[in-house]
Amino acid sequence: MRPRRDKVRIGEYCLRVLSRQLIETYDDEDCLHCVISIRNMNTPIPKFSEKVFTRVDTLLLECSDVEDSTLEGQVSKYDGHAIQTFSRDDASKILAFVAKYVRQDIHTFYIHCEAGISRSAGVAAALGMIIEKNGDEYFFKNYLPNRLVYRTILKEWFITGKYLI
Repeated sequence: MRPRRDKVRIGEYCLRVLSRQLIETYDDEDCLHCVISIRNMNTPIPKFSEKVFTRVDTLLLECSDVEDSTLEGQVSKYDGHAIQTFSRDDASKILAFVAKYVRQDIHTFYIHCEAGISRSAGVAAALGMIIEKNGDEYFFKNYLPNRLVYRTILKEWFITGKYLI
């Protein structure tokens, strides 16, 4: 599956799933936007293009591409490598970040992970579902959303009910 460059419109919102490579090289945005950056543990922060003056803020998260819900929020070893799974705290940070900027009238969010296929698509699918019923459909048809990321965000949104988009 190749990383895509599409912007997905859901209502008045625009969600864009990108790989690390694409987020480091994009410079074509003409509207204010925020970035949700998901990287592997001990991986350098992406080098965002300095040509982009429309990026308002970036949320940096660190978690591995693991879908095992029994490991939610844990740091452990897998095949000799340290992994940190997506947690409720990560979900809460994403929801608070998006809510903060939606209140400031920013409706475009770039979401990236290493390959731009799983974790970032899981975030985008969950946000799409929160924004509009079946707003996750595009992401499940065109990507492989990380189910742990997707479920954890929706669960946190449902439980807290305080981060309304």
